[in-house]
Amino acid sequence: MLPNLKKSGLLPNGIHRATWNELVEKFGINDHRLKLLEGLKKGLNILRQYGCTEACVDRSFVTSKPFPNDVDVCYNNTGINWKKFIKDHPEFNDVKSGSKIQNEKYQSEFYAYNAFEDDILQFFQFDRDQNKGNCETKFK
Repeated sequence: MLPNLKKSGLLPNGIHRATWNELVEKFGINDHRLKLLEGLKKGLNILRQYGCTEACVDRSFVTSKPFPNDVDVCYNNTGINWKKFIKDHPEFNDVKSGSKIQNEKYQSEFYAYNAFEDDILQFFQFDRDQNKGNCETKFK
């Protein structure tokens, strides 16, 4: 179960595990956010098909902001056949912030990380001058 947001509108510090249903219940609070979740689900389903088992949803989507621009996602690329995955879905290799292709297809931006080199997860736990949390979802 996800914790309540702090007064600042952010999750408490740390990585909070959540099921897909918990993520939808907590952050699918309006039609705009539900549309973002639909795109996110498409992207996560593709990742799952190629062997990804976990992803962290982050940035403004997991806050009280009513209309975030998109969903930022870090996904564990351990076990993914990267060559085949990128050949079939080259948009996931576009790792620039503000990826137009990813945003058009999934209303999300996806950033790969390796479980043994998780600096990006550390990065995603800060927002300007304060610590914050994010949501990890595991799937099979």
